[in-house]
Amino acid sequence: MKRKDLKSASLTLALCIMLSTAACGQKKEGSEETGRSLQGSDITPITEEPGSDASTNGSGQDPANTSDDSGNTAKDPTESTKEPTWGGAPWNKPSTFDFTLKYSDDLKIVDYGKSTVNVYHANYNIGKEPTRWEDDGSWEYNGTHDIITWCQGGRIYDPWDSFKWSRLDRENALANIHSAESVSLSSLPNGDEVAQKLQLPSDTQALCWTYEVYDFPWEYYDDAEWVTIPRDLQTTKLVKLDSQYVDGLPLYGGRTYCSGEHTFEWDGVIQPSRLNSTMGYYGQGTYCKADCACTYDFPTNTYTIGDAFLKDQPIVDPTTCLDAIRKALLYDPSFGGAIPRDEDPFLIHIWETDIEVYMMELTYVVLDPEPLEDGVDGDPTLGSHELTLVPVWEVYFTVADQKDERLLEERTLMINAVTGESLYSETYGPNENEALYPHLHDPG
Repeated sequence: MKRKDLKSASLTLALCIMLSTAACGQKKEGSEETGRSLQGSDITPITEEPGSDASTNGSGQDPANTSDDSGNTAKDPTESTKEPTWGGAPWNKPSTFDFTLKYSDDLKIVDYGKSTVNVYHANYNIGKEPTRWEDDGSWEYNGTHDIITWCQGGRIYDPWDSFKWSRLDRENALANIHSAESVSLSSLPNGDEVAQKLQLPSDTQALCWTYEVYDFPWEYYDDAEWVTIPRDLQTTKLVKLDSQYVDGLPLYGGRTYCSGEHTFEWDGVIQPSRLNSTMGYYGQGTYCKADCACTYDFPTNTYTIGDAFLKDQPIVDPTTCLDAIRKALLYDPSFGGAIPRDEDPFLIHIWETDIEVYMMELTYVVLDPEPLEDGVDGDPTLGSHELTLVPVWEVYFTVADQKDERLLEERTLMINAVTGESLYSETYGPNENEALYPHLHDPG
């Protein structure tokens, strides 16, 4: 029996707040490395000065003011570099705001040895719900959720007292987050079994984070019999992979964060589209063994791949895309509409924060140009949807509050890997495209 897509159960937090105009330099041909680390001395971070205005690309110029102190005419606020005027932010969003943005000193580039990519037509594979691994008794679904959340710096609540919570200190959380690397499945605990279950080669490369389990509040779970995590757990791994690869690249671009009603475009290549959605299906697998040594997180749905209508497109050098990332962040600069309280603080936006990109991964994102029908039984015409596989740089970054050391978020966004520009629409902002999202403003 079909179940609704449980994206909210996914362990992988992070991202999608977006927009860009800057094209980027191209990656050198012939690189066969699966990943590389870029040191801070190799790049020039873009860091906004205090008081700068996001709508003027860090100039500090008030958009209502047409000239600066030197008498020069300021940029026309209607230019494409200005902050989007559409919604997608809490009601307390300031008219101008500031944040810092840079690459981390240990920035990792995971390109799977590719220097060119293709753009494909595709279709959903429907009619067969993926097998649930927990049915065989040796795998547990989502069993390490609280441990993973803790290790990433997220809040952990006392299950008996919703007003009592804890979180890992920022230094240790950032160390965990920066542990990301690309490894072979065969080198991981139970990796060969995972490869067999997903029908993947055992040498498939996957992203792996190794987390140190510092100071976990075990006392919260003294009487919680449903929590089976070993109390002596010192380290645990989180592995992000896919159940399908094309050209050696995963197809999970954009799936690391439920990005809401966003619109994506590529002028002259794809029409306004949304992220793929297989409503009615159990779309995310998050499994571990009883020892909780390694959690595997992957989308379970697969696609029928059609023709490549753009071939051998050189990919851009991701280390030149900081301007594009900055504009992508401005597409939807908030994380939601909830209001933090003094006794329950959390980040809800990017302004007055420090944003650091720690990894760039080459992936495909699956985009759908048809309206979203999100009823209980899904869309009966789903099989006829013509999808597009678009190569993107998945950008992994952290957002840290400048004043409150407790507040840290890990998120992702996407940059077009061929053009170096944002995929996020310059025409439709968040929650604006009623053609793609016909139930956007339905009552309730």
